[in-house]
Amino acid sequence: MKHKRLFKNFFTDTELLELKSYAENLFNNSKGVEITDLTWDQIYTHVKDIQIDKYMGRVQLTLPPSEYPEHIVNKLEKAAKLMDADCKVRYFSFVKYSLEYGYPQLMPHMDNPKKEAFLFDIQLDANIDWPIVVDGKEYVLENNDILVIDVQREVHWRKPTKFYEDSYVYMMFVSFSNDNLELPIESEQQKISASYRPEYHKQLAEIYPDNYGGVDGSKWKEIRKK
Repeated sequence: MKHKRLFKNFFTDTELLELKSYAENLFNNSKGVEITDLTWDQIYTHVKDIQIDKYMGRVQLTLPPSEYPEHIVNKLEKAAKLMDADCKVRYFSFVKYSLEYGYPQLMPHMDNPKKEAFLFDIQLDANIDWPIVVDGKEYVLENNDILVIDVQREVHWRKPTKFYEDSYVYMMFVSFSNDNLELPIESEQQKISASYRPEYHKQLAEIYPDNYGGVDGSKWKEIRKK
């Protein structure tokens, strides 16, 4: 990872409150759609509706940059361009994990090949520590921290962690693209990611023995065949 890895306490208190209020308003005024009712392509292009993902235990709302407060977009873009002058904002997503939506989990993976430079993983609010793991190294975010991940070239996941009835993690994802980048090779991505999964599934099974996707994700694969 050649870029800056972590931004601490990135937003002002006023900006953070504005973002959380904006996200809450969006979630309260958007309709929900089950992610299993969408094709893979629609998952990445179906915006402005809340995507309910019972396997990952989360809801996600993705919007183009034009839908966000301009000063917030400018601040994030300025930070990103210090790392890659040719990057541009690709999308913004608000994401909430809790038992209300399923068992929160994220297995080791790399994102599908696209001209993506990196992702800002921004923790807006949480009442539980849920480590993000990047190439085997754990990071525990505090509210208002940003973790920078090259999601197509670094294996990343969430350490299996037991959520309780009142546990939640509220994130904002900001993706930056660069048209000059070479696409990664998907078969190589899958091979590297798979090497981390046996231990991950072992840990997950101990926490959620009856998880929605099955210990090896087989149930998820079955319902995602379309």
